[in-house]
Amino acid sequence: MQRVFVAQSGKLQWSIPVGTQVQVGEVLGRLENLELERDIVKLTGEVTLLEQQIQNLEARRTRERDQVDALIPTAQERLSKKREELKQRQSDAAKLVIKAPTAGRVLAAPEVHSNEVDPRTHLVAWTGTALDTSNAGATLSTGTEYCWIAPSDRFEATLAIDENMIEFITSGQRVTMLLEHAGLQPVSGLVVDVAEGDVSVAPRELLQHPSFPTKVGTDGVARPVTTAYFARVAIDQTDNLPDFVPRGIGQATVEAAPQSIAARLARFIWQTDRKSTRLNSSHIPLSRM
Repeated sequence: MQRVFVAQSGKLQWSIPVGTQVQVGEVLGRLENLELERDIVKLTGEVTLLEQQIQNLEARRTRERDQVDALIPTAQERLSKKREELKQRQSDAAKLVIKAPTAGRVLAAPEVHSNEVDPRTHLVAWTGTALDTSNAGATLSTGTEYCWIAPSDRFEATLAIDENMIEFITSGQRVTMLLEHAGLQPVSGLVVDVAEGDVSVAPRELLQHPSFPTKVGTDGVARPVTTAYFARVAIDQTDNLPDFVPRGIGQATVEAAPQSIAARLARFIWQTDRKSTRLNSSHIPLSRM
């Protein structure tokens, strides 16, 4: 998975739709930075003026050599500095066009949730993902995660796992997934890793999913009702894979190691003591593809 970041801050003018297949160097988005544009216009004028001044000084050399020879080095040094500034600004402007560093399918980066207010517009900063159509015109800062590019021949899924089940999930376990958008066609994979920290913000795709209850806090951010963890699954590469929809959802079954009767009884008592309303189940919601 290739992560793509904003290299130069600007106002988002256009972004590529999620799911688009791209090649190396293809445009993913365009930003606008009026301050940068003004700097380029100003520096271009200053460079042109200094070039003209040096030409005039060269023309006066035959008549005022002593005076002109003392002025030309200073003018040339100023011209060199201005050209370097202009070159840097033009390089920054080129970064306003975000291009694909690798070939693959465009995926949305993790959502951004913020209550910060832009000091210039006095409006709440953008939320969601940079590729959301609702964020057209939003100002993206340098370093903002713009999108992901997934290799066309490799796919991953993220499982959202209840805390009561996380102890049974480890790397290397086989997983069978049923994707809602693929007519519940089974897809197999392997658990790659399990996140150490719990889920702090509910994935947008699971906000209305019955198997992943959420609650909106006073800050307007939806969070899981019970503690949950993410696990990453590498999907097996076969010839009959369905057409994946980025951030699609479904159900997953993890092949956990068998437990002894004593272990199962202890687990049942532990869950009863916690007054858990969710019994041990191997069906785990997929947060995204």
